[in-house]
Amino acid sequence: MGFFKDLAELRRLAKERATEAPKKEHTVSVKKLFKVYKVFGRFFKKYWKILSLAYMRLLVTIVVEVLKPWPLKLILDHLILKAPFPEQVAFLNPYYENDPHFLLLMLSLSVVLIAVLIAIFSYFNKFWIGSTGDYLNADIREHVFAHLQRLSLSFHNNTRSGNLLFTLTRDFKIVKTLLIEFPQNFIERTVTFAIYLGLMLFLDWRLALIGFATMPFI
Repeated sequence: MGFFKDLAELRRLAKERATEAPKKEHTVSVKKLFKVYKVFGRFFKKYWKILSLAYMRLLVTIVVEVLKPWPLKLILDHLILKAPFPEQVAFLNPYYENDPHFLLLMLSLSVVLIAVLIAIFSYFNKFWIGSTGDYLNADIREHVFAHLQRLSLSFHNNTRSGNLLFTLTRDFKIVKTLLIEFPQNFIERTVTFAIYLGLMLFLDWRLALIGFATMPFI
């Protein structure tokens, strides 16, 4: 009977969490966030090589993603609208003068090549990040389970197993999000913003400043 009572308690807690979740605003301070990384940082040591490779693939994916619109720009501006090539791509002038159809084919193939490269690097990044997150989560679960085994019997007698199971399951998902998904998303967005910022300033700093003036800083 105790097992079924715990299951009923687990369902009741899950319903309460589901109804209370939209009403509450969850905010995490930077100090608490760094404390989480300090506590769980030792679990990263075993996977630092695979994580380094995964983040390298992420950076390459971002760089290749930035190159994606440029072949289409060259096709529209210079092959269709007949605008002269800028100095940065002046090496394409001989190809345009001798065989514009061949240049069109090469630029079209470059669009496909960029899409393939993005897919490959993105796949390896997500695969390594996801698998490492699962291994990291499993290590933390084993550590917590070993800690629970060392607790006194009075703790287990006074604690409902359903409540404990629900709390640990929820916390493990949150920890995985903080340790794996949050750094991945933060690095991706920060690097992407920095690259586009530098690219805009390089191409036309006056127009870039006008764009920045209308951008909301939050």
